[in-house]
Amino acid sequence: MNGSLRYASYILLALLLGFWIRAGYIWWYPYEPLVVHAINILDADNVVTAGETVYYETAYTKKMAVVATISRWLMNSYVIPIPAYTGQVPLGDGKSINPVLIPDFASTGTYRLAIEYAYDIGSYPTRTIKVQAQSGPFLIVKRENIEVRKNTEDIREMKDKVERDEKVMKRHRKLSIYDKAK
Repeated sequence: MNGSLRYASYILLALLLGFWIRAGYIWWYPYEPLVVHAINILDADNVVTAGETVYYETAYTKKMAVVATISRWLMNSYVIPIPAYTGQVPLGDGKSINPVLIPDFASTGTYRLAIEYAYDIGSYPTRTIKVQAQSGPFLIVKRENIEVRKNTEDIREMKDKVERDEKVMKRHRKLSIYDKAK
């Protein structure tokens, strides 16, 4: 081998070795870009109406300045996907408040909000690190159920008022001179 071919082979060997060291570092290093401490639904009674927007709070510790693709699902006995988006939060400990639109077709029941943060580490080769978290349980009700429940409560209140009025009227009739004359 002549001198220039030898140096070219050394350079090629060094580039391959550098690529494999970098690839090994990207593939096997235990990256932890985000730690999610809690996901809380911001609703006082944990009852959410289908078709409305609900807000949730995420308590986190961000360790790497990378952008995430955030996927969300409502989980019951079946899974309802919610459109994904990309986002980034500041480094360090913090809290973020995010909206989620509850679909109109969600049936009444107890659900959990599942969130997955997908981080792409490295340009070539690329490794995707996924961080998953779930909220506590909350109840989704249909709007019609709320209106029916309110109407039912109103009818019960009216019925109770009518019964009270009847009792008062019976008492007055016993004391009434007109009713005694008959």
